[in-house]
Amino acid sequence: IEEGRAVEGRNFSANLGIGYGAVDETIEGIRAIYDLRQLFILCSLTPGFMLMSIGVAGAMHVLRNYMWGVEVKLLRHFGRGIAMHWYKFLPVFTVGGLLSTSAGYSLIEVLKREAVYGSAGAGYFVWTVVSFLALFFFAMFLFIYLPMAVAYKFKAKDLLKNTFVMGLIVFVTTLILVIILGGIPLIAIASDIVMYLI
Repeated sequence: IEEGRAVEGRNFSANLGIGYGAVDETIEGIRAIYDLRQLFILCSLTPGFMLMSIGVAGAMHVLRNYMWGVEVKLLRHFGRGIAMHWYKFLPVFTVGGLLSTSAGYSLIEVLKREAVYGSAGAGYFVWTVVSFLALFFFAMFLFIYLPMAVAYKFKAKDLLKNTFVMGLIVFVTTLILVIILGGIPLIAIASDIVMYLI
């Protein structure tokens, strides 16, 4: 809807032989759509990750209790998990939100420059690749960090250090898990059937 409003009133018929004297605003319309998508990413991803961190703190506490065989009272333990662990999750998920914002914004910038100018500079491609690689390694970091944050009482420095050490020890396993668990949903979303269902 917003993308429709962004190009509303623009003229896209100058090259069709009708509307003599009109200025073709196709490029401006394309740029407006991409700008709107970038604005959405800037305004939503990092705050969304920060908000998600609160829920993940509660959910990980509940999962920990299930794994330990503790009788779980879902709402009570979820709330207790938020109260006990939010400060461990919020900074980490904020970094994840910033990495996601960088990756999404840079990808759309490349697509916009390809559509508007015909090519994007090498710097934009490097920015995109580096951002997605950083996001990928951040996902690997989360696989170790999340359970460790709720299972052990470490100081922040020790928690980060132990996460990195454990990540190096099980690097290949974590790499495979991130590829499988991250790749399958992306492939599914890319298929037409899943898009129609969504």
